[in-house]
Amino acid sequence: MQMAELRGVWLTNVDSDVLFVEQKLEYALGQLADLQFNTIYPVIWNKNQTLYPSAAAKAATGIGQSENLHFDMLAMILEKAVPLGLKVIPWFEYGLMALPHSALAKRHPDWLTMDRNGIHKTKNGMVWLNANHQAVRTFILDLVTEIVGAYPVDGIQFDDHFGWPVELGYDNLNVSLFGSPLPQNIRDDAWMGWRAESLTQFWQAIHERFQQIRPEALLSLSPNPHPFAYDHYLVPWPTWERLGLIGQLVVQVYRQNTHAFSQDLMQLRSTRSRTAIGILSGLRTRSVPIEQIRDQVEVTRRVGFAGFSFFFYETLWNLAKEPADERKAVLAELFKEALERPDL
Repeated sequence: MQMAELRGVWLTNVDSDVLFVEQKLEYALGQLADLQFNTIYPVIWNKNQTLYPSAAAKAATGIGQSENLHFDMLAMILEKAVPLGLKVIPWFEYGLMALPHSALAKRHPDWLTMDRNGIHKTKNGMVWLNANHQAVRTFILDLVTEIVGAYPVDGIQFDDHFGWPVELGYDNLNVSLFGSPLPQNIRDDAWMGWRAESLTQFWQAIHERFQQIRPEALLSLSPNPHPFAYDHYLVPWPTWERLGLIGQLVVQVYRQNTHAFSQDLMQLRSTRSRTAIGILSGLRTRSVPIEQIRDQVEVTRRVGFAGFSFFFYETLWNLAKEPADERKAVLAELFKEALERPDL
């Protein structure tokens, strides 16, 4: 049976207030449904705070949900999106990444890993949780349990932040677990493989918990392309995919031109029937022309991928140089054409 084309979009709490204002959320969801989108990925774990009331987050950080929220955002999204036929897959954006001054990092410095010089921060100013620390695993699993156990979601999603920057891992816990002195070469094959295996074991635990609670829902992953994901973040997602540990794969192919985009897609074509593509629709500081978006959607379809998701909602038509109606018209035509094609 032919699967429906994935037409998704990420809803953020950065450079957007769509998740905080009920009227704006209603309008956004209505527009997406009218344009034949079928999946939304609302962020629910960002800046080391949840965007829903969380007992697990309160126990770990002292904060039950984002201090900017005074209602259950996820419950409101489900109430409004489900009647419109939109699937709701909450997105754990921060994954294992943490703000250095967050309550999580301050309360649990032993949860953090570091580089070979004893420095916690990476080049982007972030710190990272040690995927081998049992308390870290328990915390993330508790968040997963809260979402899939208490809300009728269609799945959950982790992205490229479920990983370790390759320069990290030089903490006392890993020293005790590795079994020999840690290599000073951050790209030592055995050392990279050992850390990647740690992530695999963690992902397997998430998959097992997910299957116990909501086996019919999708455990989604949105990584960088391989081998970049492994070389830079130690994420061996092709292995996870082969092991059947990914229910939905949406690979981020954020390229500034369609030629580079097409080259990346060629590297992924062996899994195209079960892989969707993340397409950059713009950033607050950089608008992506609607013609480029159309070209990348058409290439994705031509190669035979399972669909696409746009990062992020506001840049579909609000944060853009072209008029909003012009961009909506292009999206409407793209999706109308697909509905009329028997192979999609």
